[in-house]
Amino acid sequence: MIGTIKQVMAWLLKQDDKKLYEVKEKKSSRSLQQNKLLWKLIDKIAKNQKQDDMEVYCALLERANALSDYIITATEMEDALRKTFRGVKFMRKQVVNNKECNIYKVYLR
Repeated sequence: MIGTIKQVMAWLLKQDDKKLYEVKEKKSSRSLQQNKLLWKLIDKIAKNQKQDDMEVYCALLERANALSDYIITATEMEDALRKTFRGVKFMRKQVVNNKECNIYKVYLR
């Protein structure tokens, strides 16, 4: 059953109360093949524009108004950010408490 919370609740109330049911948020159904094709296209665009893939991907997320936030962190944390967030865009350097940091725009999952 896929539906809004009200639709799912109404459906659940009609079911056998002796059985167990699992409810989870519906995720994107983009296939691995579609994802592979997307990254091939991003790579072609990036090479044509002499940019790296993440720059192009972040530009696409920006145009799609993807949910984002800003993080200020130590310069050595960029790899950890890239493993955590959908997209990571370096914005600028900034000194905080006499320590050089980086500000990143991160695209949330």
